[in-house]
Amino acid sequence: MQAREDAFPLGHEPVVRLAAAQRRTDAAGTHLPQIASWPARIAPGRTSGALVDLSDFPPTLLDLAGAPPPPGLALDGQSFAPVLLGQGAGGRRWVFSQVQQRCFVRGRRYKLYGDGRFYDVAADPEEERDLSGDATLAGPRDGLQAVLDSLRR
Repeated sequence: MQAREDAFPLGHEPVVRLAAAQRRTDAAGTHLPQIASWPARIAPGRTSGALVDLSDFPPTLLDLAGAPPPPGLALDGQSFAPVLLGQGAGGRRWVFSQVQQRCFVRGRRYKLYGDGRFYDVAADPEEERDLSGDATLAGPRDGLQAVLDSLRR
């Protein structure tokens, strides 16, 4: 199935292309923008580079509503309400993602795949240069490796 380019005059991306990108593990498939609008609470035009995971939405919505989680429910996510409300940079130090059999952990700058590939996604968002052999980056790589190892237990 191929979408006609002129069928989207306002520059909207064809749904077919977006669906295919969502199966990718690079920025096109996992680094998605979020738009929040709540005129009484969220200032318009603000942007943030905070890392947010899908699991962060339930605690955020509960936080914004001023409601506690239901008794006995453990939430994996972290509220990003402070980011939305302009009360700090907030966000996570890392996010984990798995697409089919591929998994990775990503920090603000670096990304480590389960198979050992390692990228500076701030400088190389297309992930064209694997830095796994760069000894000068052992610290950031080992930190993300520790996160991956902890999630595999």
